[in-house]
Amino acid sequence: MMYQWRQSYHRYQSAVLMAIAIVLLLLLPAAMGDENSRSIISRFQEYLRPISSPPKPSPSHWTPKFWSWYRASHLFSSSGPAITRLSSTSGTTPLSMPDEEIGGHDGAEKFALGLASPTQNYRVFYGERCPWWLVLKATLYDNTAMENLLKSIETVRRFRASQFDLVKAGHKAEGEVISVNMVFLKAGTPSPTGFVMNLQPSEAQAGFDIRVPPTADVVSLERRIAEEWAPATRNMTFEFKQKGSTYNKFGKQILTAFDSSNPWWALLEDAIKSADGELGKPEIFPASTDARYFRELGLPAIGFSPMANTPILLHDHNEFLNKNEYLRGIHMYESIIKAYASYVEPTKDEASRAEL
Repeated sequence: MMYQWRQSYHRYQSAVLMAIAIVLLLLLPAAMGDENSRSIISRFQEYLRPISSPPKPSPSHWTPKFWSWYRASHLFSSSGPAITRLSSTSGTTPLSMPDEEIGGHDGAEKFALGLASPTQNYRVFYGERCPWWLVLKATLYDNTAMENLLKSIETVRRFRASQFDLVKAGHKAEGEVISVNMVFLKAGTPSPTGFVMNLQPSEAQAGFDIRVPPTADVVSLERRIAEEWAPATRNMTFEFKQKGSTYNKFGKQILTAFDSSNPWWALLEDAIKSADGELGKPEIFPASTDARYFRELGLPAIGFSPMANTPILLHDHNEFLNKNEYLRGIHMYESIIKAYASYVEPTKDEASRAEL
């Protein structure tokens, strides 16, 4: 049941992105014919069918555990009912794409989110940290490959601690520092019973998941990796399995403006307020979402999910959303989609008069 629940929650994340994509479709010129559009809708309906009819015991049997699973399996529909209410009058066409959890390379990337809040204010994000997946490689030099690698691991550990000290001291938010987490160690010579115990490995590797905020000095970080974490003087080498850019294709930082220069920000604020909601202080998302693919193209993506008064249990056990927050989220999405879909960009003359 937990596996079933997790898959359902991941579909919810795709649905959140789907809501964003709907808005983009309303703003971009139509690129597909009617026949192709109908085909997409049919596939989308097939996609939803396996999770649209879960078991429905009587309310008297809805234990807290079952209700947590049941509502999680229906979280994706927070935006669905809002779209349904609006589609009859606006002609909105939904777009489905592969899950963000598998990287988004076959989804949002080729088409060109938010986080729970324990307070009553909705969290909103104007940027996010970019993933750098780094592998350090050590070979025999002076001592052993393992000793060589461990020196670098200790250097990385001290840097990691210094970044977290900034957060613990309140100088920076979690999304504003560089995080480094070691994810694997690889060394040794395999044998039928495990490893050969009397043979020094000639190579040792360590993998790190690094998340870099768009405000970071990436040149300094790259120099640190080359000179301190994998110095050539110790026969160390490194490679990136993935290295996200902190700049968009126009050479600007991948950040979305959250002031009067960005009309989409004002629309979001007004839509949330009109639905009796409140936004918190704009933040940099501490992880990575599909929004990065839109920002890389220069599109002003805003990370948002209507999940207030909810503990942050991202990928944790029993991740849930209160039923009242779920129903309130439908109202929020309806307000946001309506505001975005009805927005008409002012002409240059109108913009000039507004400035005066």
